[in-house]
Amino acid sequence: MRLTKDPREEMFKDNTLTKFIFDNTNIKGQVVTLCSYFRDVISINSYSHDVSKLLGEFLAAVCLLNANLKYDGRLILHAQRARGLSSIMAECTSKNNIRGIVRGDFSMLSDQIDFYQIFKKGTLRLTMEPEYGDRYQGIVPICEKTLSRCLEYYFEQSEQLKTKIKLAGNMQTAAGILLQKMPEQTSNDKCSQVWREKSILLETLRAEEQINLPHDDQLTSLFSNDDIRILSVENPNFWCSCSRERFLKALHELNLKEPPSLFQEGDSISVNCEFCDKNYEFHKSEFKNTHN
Repeated sequence: MRLTKDPREEMFKDNTLTKFIFDNTNIKGQVVTLCSYFRDVISINSYSHDVSKLLGEFLAAVCLLNANLKYDGRLILHAQRARGLSSIMAECTSKNNIRGIVRGDFSMLSDQIDFYQIFKKGTLRLTMEPEYGDRYQGIVPICEKTLSRCLEYYFEQSEQLKTKIKLAGNMQTAAGILLQKMPEQTSNDKCSQVWREKSILLETLRAEEQINLPHDDQLTSLFSNDDIRILSVENPNFWCSCSRERFLKALHELNLKEPPSLFQEGDSISVNCEFCDKNYEFHKSEFKNTHN
């Protein structure tokens, strides 16, 4: 195998997204590994092992999918259902800023959390929000047993892009790899055969290899007979878009709807961000003109 690296970059294991392409093919891919920032996300709400693993899959998936977007904005992957684990959300911006959260009554969950069993009667949405332009939302059918298979089905059926995704994780690391076949101008049996070969090889990648191996070692192990060119190596960050101004606006709207409710127990209130655990304090005087 010949692995052509970007000479300006080195491949780190911690919080890294590597974009690559198979030379002389129409197949490209991404590999992502989230370590310290993933631990930051799950430590804020002290999730259990299985909840953390599922959130890790969402975070890894949204990083992989976001890498294909060509606009400034953010991509959100959001699953919802009626009870138990009511929702799980992960987002990644065009600057590779990530955050995620799980909501629900965790006491209603069994020891083994199964994506399909939890969300099969719910909804899975992929939302693209450019900084400028219209917001787009795609409904991902929950028709397969895993998150990765559902996303593969969505891209093949809705976007006409053949896609293979493998996700893995534990309490320390969230990881994923994606291959995608770009559209062809004409039907090409050789390209189709190459895609099938790469897809079969990707299925041999074990979860422990995804979690523990650097990206170049994963690619070398999987595709030893291929020429792979590394396009870029980027570093996702854990970052929250919350702000005092946003919370103040939301509280003003709530105060308009329910005037007596905000300050029943004193002259100030405290609001905590679920995503980053940052605390904001607001005084009653900031709302004194709300009802004039």
